[in-house]
Amino acid sequence: MRKGRILPFLGVLTLTMVAVGQEKESGNETERPVDVGALFPIGRSFVGVKIPSYGSNKLSSIVTGDQMNRTNETDLEIDQLKIVMFNAEEKEEMILETDRGIYHLDRDILTSDSETIITGITFDMRSDSMIFDVRSEKGEMNGNVHMWIYDTSQLAGNKPAEPEATP
Repeated sequence: MRKGRILPFLGVLTLTMVAVGQEKESGNETERPVDVGALFPIGRSFVGVKIPSYGSNKLSSIVTGDQMNRTNETDLEIDQLKIVMFNAEEKEEMILETDRGIYHLDRDILTSDSETIITGITFDMRSDSMIFDVRSEKGEMNGNVHMWIYDTSQLAGNKPAEPEATP
């Protein structure tokens, strides 16, 4: 395991991350490329689902679930949810994992009442539950929240030291 500082939080931690791959850029706006609800008919169960998403012809995320169930008009339940987000070079940038998530199709919101783990290049986070708004790309991690930071040079206000000039 990587060494780092642990930052315990009680209550809510707000975070911003890349959308879970449900949107694409179109000028200054974003638009949904696919009606996710149409892919999952109500009352049906799907096993071993893997949904890639692309932006600017590059892989931006992959959403996987051991099982997905469309329970009603608005909810898609996902067991063993894993979302892998990629940077512009298509390298893994962040991973979100939870035992059970619910994607609320009518509001573009992903929630989980299960332990949620987010792993980034320079940090790891854990919480008892989370909510993520796909439209605004902002979320909250709730309950017993812990964050481990491994590279504080990436934080706002911290810049790498300038190398000294040698005569």
